[in-house]
Amino acid sequence: MSTIHPLQTDKLIADMQSKGFSMMDVPVGRTSDNAITGTLLLLAGGTAEQVERATPVLMAMGNEAGQHRRPGNGYSRKLINNYMSIALNALSAEAAVLCEALGLSFDVALKVMNGTAAGKGHFTTTWRIK
Repeated sequence: MSTIHPLQTDKLIADMQSKGFSMMDVPVGRTSDNAITGTLLLLAGGTAEQVERATPVLMAMGNEAGQHRRPGNGYSRKLINNYMSIALNALSAEAAVLCEALGLSFDVALKVMNGTAAGKGHFTTTWRIK
């Protein structure tokens, strides 16, 4: 399993369709521990029919599969998720360094951040009410 560029995915889909086949993409989210326990987040990019047909097999790897309207959308969502994850990881490291530079207890700062949108994420807190 890997994450590939959405334009490459679209090319593969078109090539498969020209040969009479269909293709869906199912990149995964979460961690290697989730892979071991079969609880990956499955970002199924396919038609409703494709996802329904594949769901019994997919459920062996994960516990959530969403239909993302068309083949190729799974990789697009995975790319956006990776972008956010990388950016937030870098920002978190910067915040930890700043705490140290200012002589602040990181544990105390972490409690503060975990009680606000900074730690919980704006998608799950402030964006829902705006």
